Amino acid sequence: MNKYKRNKHGFTLVELIVVLVILAILAAILVPALTGYIDKAREKTAISQCRACVQAAQTLASERHTSSSPLSLADADQILTLAEVKGQGEITTLTINKDSSAVDKLVWKAANGIVVTYENKQYVIGKASGLAGSNLALSDLISNMATTLTAANPTFSPQSVVDSTSPNGQKKTALLNNPDIKSILESANATSWKLAEKGVCLYLSDQDITQYNPGDYVRILRYNSNLKTYTAGYMKIEKYTDNSVGGTGETYNIFSSTFSANGSNATWSEAPGQDSSTKASYDEALKIYNTMSETKSK
Repeated sequence: MNKYKRNKHGFTLVELIVVLVILAILAAILVPALTGYIDKAREKTAISQCRACVQAAQTLASERHTSSSPLSLADADQILTLAEVKGQGEITTLTINKDSSAVDKLVWKAANGIVVTYENKQYVIGKASGLAGSNLALSDLISNMATTLTAANPTFSPQSVVDSTSPNGQKKTALLNNPDIKSILESANATSWKLAEKGVCLYLSDQDITQYNPGDYVRILRYNSNLKTYTAGYMKIEKYTDNSVGGTGETYNIFSSTFSANGSNATWSEAPGQDSSTKASYDEALKIYNTMSETKSK
């Protein structure tokens, strides 16, 4: 009786190559899908954490509605504790509506690096902090601001000082009613800004200085239209009561910006690593600005 002979040969080289090709194709299909699934899961977690912070902030803000000490970024630890997300990230921006005590804006930076911005009752992924834009025409912006001010009200000087933090200032309103001015400020992602030094300098910052205390230093990018220079640094915040023409008589936070003739100021600290080449370009100054910490010790 003949015995069946077993085929002791393995796979041929061609068969192995075919198998490897099939595995490579499957990996090319499955790995991106799996990576996308992981990324979406991380984003959902960050949004959930941000939502918890917004709800906690709203609760605390409502409790302080009639208090002389409204909720601010200084209360971040209390918000994180109530939201039960302490140690899972940080709140980098918090804006509370002065009249309704509603949370207008909250930016959450999760420990996994994802940034979530709550604004206009929506949660947006990836709106990171920092100034933005490229080769912004700040010289033209300052000229446009001067023209807009005098056109809005003949009593407004083209060399006016204008603060973005003015609650209901007519000068600020006049500038923001100009779509070209508003567009550039939005392109720069400037949360706080100031036209100063008799209309010569413009300060831009991604920080909401209404949420800081007088005496704090926050990062800014300063454009000097006389020297055509862009400089990154830290500016001190102070309280100011606006009794000027078109002012409100209210007290609010502003950038302190009284410079001496040589450009020095005890309330201003220039960031290191800058020279004539970096100061000649908005983009180069922007790179330095966005690597700076948001605040500086006093």
